[in-house]
Amino acid sequence: MKGVRRCLLGFALIALPFAPPVNGQDGPAQLAQPGLEKGTALRPDQVPSAPLSGGGQRVPLVTCAHVMGMGLAERALPLCREELNRDPESVELMRLVALAELEAGNLERAAELWQQLIEREGWQHAYAHGWAAALWRMGAMDRAEAVLRENVERTGSTLAHQSLIRFLLSAKRWGDALEAAEKASQAFPGECGFVEAQGVAEAEAGRHERAAELLAAATDKGCTADRWANYEVFAPRLLTGTYRKLLRAEDLAQGLADLDDFDCRQRMRLLQMVMSPDVAPTVTQVLLARSDIDLRLAGLALLHEVGARAMTSWERLLAEGDEDLRTLTLQRIRALRDPAFVPPLETHLAREGSREVKSLTTLALGEALITADAPERASAILESIAESEPTYAEGRLALAAAAEQRGDPAAALRLLEQASAVDPELRIDPRRIERLRAAAGSRPE
Repeated sequence: MKGVRRCLLGFALIALPFAPPVNGQDGPAQLAQPGLEKGTALRPDQVPSAPLSGGGQRVPLVTCAHVMGMGLAERALPLCREELNRDPESVELMRLVALAELEAGNLERAAELWQQLIEREGWQHAYAHGWAAALWRMGAMDRAEAVLRENVERTGSTLAHQSLIRFLLSAKRWGDALEAAEKASQAFPGECGFVEAQGVAEAEAGRHERAAELLAAATDKGCTADRWANYEVFAPRLLTGTYRKLLRAEDLAQGLADLDDFDCRQRMRLLQMVMSPDVAPTVTQVLLARSDIDLRLAGLALLHEVGARAMTSWERLLAEGDEDLRTLTLQRIRALRDPAFVPPLETHLAREGSREVKSLTTLALGEALITADAPERASAILESIAESEPTYAEGRLALAAAAEQRGDPAAALRLLEQASAVDPELRIDPRRIERLRAAAGSRPE
């Protein structure tokens, strides 16, 4: 088994109530088949079916397993019950019904089915885990804990240890959770997740120095900080103090491209605290491979932290064929206002084919030239933006700010009026207008 890095967030087989799903979603909103529209339960008589080739009983085209596989447990429940009634000896159907009953909140029935599966098939972690989940949600905490502890004794598996530790952490029983994690770590000394769990328990108990030692050891074994850092106990201590030193850019960037969008954004949130130019290529690879807007914004925020020190990454993003990504990249470059971007912006301006993106590139280049103290070149670039282009008003605002800074209030006033004429909703501080008019020797009407 490849570590226990996800043991503190959830489980692969069936999530206990105290282990929320990683992405916070149940599955697709709906299926295309008739009768499976969003919010509609499927009756057994609505299931499309086809006859067997030799005649006889019709075979459903949409089965319990199919609908459950789509993550639609509650909608699958009537269908699963019907199939189990037709084939009560099916272990797989009983398992699917137990899952669906648990999802639907029919906890006593779910617990009963998981217990029956254990009685029929022998003790297995998946069955014990489901049984404990149902008992926990029923409020039968003692019985749930007893099942989880027996599961550890009977199977001794990493998953069994994970379930018990997570249960104890959720119950805020820090001492018991620490003891369970220590025993698990002794049984599986190579698994970083159990050392990590000890660190979480120690932190929750207020022993932060010891917690930091354990979390550092877990990192050395292969765990990443995004697992333990999501606990509230660490939130006020991540930016400074004991735990900040545990956040290492190279560790957080490792495997970033293999995570789903949600986990990737979570990892980036921590990486922003310790972002380094050395991991900029990894972040860039993720940006080029993903289309999720929130993830792209998070990745560009990381590159913003290192600015021109990641110039190769900025240039690669500007050369990307995705117009939306180029636009987001240019917006970030504008925010940097760094004269180091003048050469790459000039190169990009010459090759940009999109009218909107070319206009934005012109604006970014002009602003960078202002920062580079090249007023004549900046003026020529920004003045070239036609009134019909989307960045005309912003270009005039940039020229007005430069004119005001060099002590030319009349020019600044004229440029602000041009911007306002094109964009009537543009908000300019009236006190600024009054100040410029007074400095230019004008008087308000």
